[in-house]
Amino acid sequence: MSDLKQGIGMHSMWGMSPSYNLLNHIPNNHSNEINILLVKPSDARHIIHTLARRQQQQSNGANNQQQQQHQRINIFVLESETQVLARHLLLLHIYLDDIPIRHRAALFLEMYNSLISKRSEDYAALAGKELCELVYDGDNYKGYLKHIVDLGRLKQKERDNLDGVFRSWNTSTSTSTGSSNGEEDECDDVEVLRDYRLRGYYGERYDW
Repeated sequence: MSDLKQGIGMHSMWGMSPSYNLLNHIPNNHSNEINILLVKPSDARHIIHTLARRQQQQSNGANNQQQQQHQRINIFVLESETQVLARHLLLLHIYLDDIPIRHRAALFLEMYNSLISKRSEDYAALAGKELCELVYDGDNYKGYLKHIVDLGRLKQKERDNLDGVFRSWNTSTSTSTGSSNGEEDECDDVEVLRDYRLRGYYGERYDW
């Protein structure tokens, strides 16, 4: 069990279940706003799956879910680690970006991996700079998440930590390998850290 915990790590790289349409068990005749709580999902897969299915149904004009399509949906996400929350926002940013879909899909898949290309690294740096505006200057923020995400329930310390994570993605200006909560990383070699985590997660299966 200790090896598995080491493999999962302090900050989850991904969730442990397939993506799921959160509206599947909501009755079609539900007349009020739909409120859904996700506790430590580790990534935005459920949110993106739900948004994509809803958009698909709207495009197809599915009559049996017409009422649900026009209902307001509030999805509350509870994460204990700021780094994971930042990743939620980055994945949503990529999902809603207007770049060509093949580039968007490649970016999305790379962000599930801790080893990314220079092109994706540059994208994350620019996205992080834009998302910093969402954290502190929501009224003037003009990005893709403006009408999608509300960070109003975050405490000031959590906002500061989130801003620190976004700024750390810009490797050209980053001068510290410490994490946003003030703790120092044991190693700044991402390839070594990823290998260590995967070995702990897969155990004997790693060498199969």
